Amino acid sequence: MKIALALPVLLLLVASGCVKESFAEVRPETITGTTYTHPDHGFSITVPREWEVNDSGFFGTAVMFLSPRGEGDAFQENVNVVVEKLPRNMTAEEYSNAAIGTMERIITDFKLLDSGRELIGGEEAFGGIYSMRLGKIRTKNIYYAIVQGRRAYVITCAAHPDTFNQYKGVLSGIAKTFRVR
Repeated sequence: MKIALALPVLLLLVASGCVKESFAEVRPETITGTTYTHPDHGFSITVPREWEVNDSGFFGTAVMFLSPRGEGDAFQENVNVVVEKLPRNMTAEEYSNAAIGTMERIITDFKLLDSGRELIGGEEAFGGIYSMRLGKIRTKNIYYAIVQGRRAYVITCAAHPDTFNQYKGVLSGIAKTFRVR
């Protein structure tokens, strides 16, 4: 009888959004493909071969990688890296908290779902999962912030909320290949 009651309660919690998305439970997939090295910012990252590379500085990114567009695809999953010079030394967690505070103020429907510490390319990182809306486009994202001296590297991985669970392993796997030279 307890099991029969527990299942409907669990389903109700999931449906109502009370079950928290867990950043710590994201399992990265192993990525093989093309390694991109940024000529000016001193980092490399590996993406699947079929992903498109855009290093034109689109929206302030150092580089953006786009998944292949599928039939009926309303949104291309993407991974981008932003590099920022910092006014003072800070930890990855301090930088992340400041960035999240800014995003909460300026991005529509921004919601931090979970966050925590992570190791990326041997560097201490702080990251998390969040959802947001830009115009009519809703995304669910994984991010990682790495700080070295007075430079922050932010890796943001985005998917449509309906396909996030399908892509989060690939997105996180790409981010895990990030290395600072």
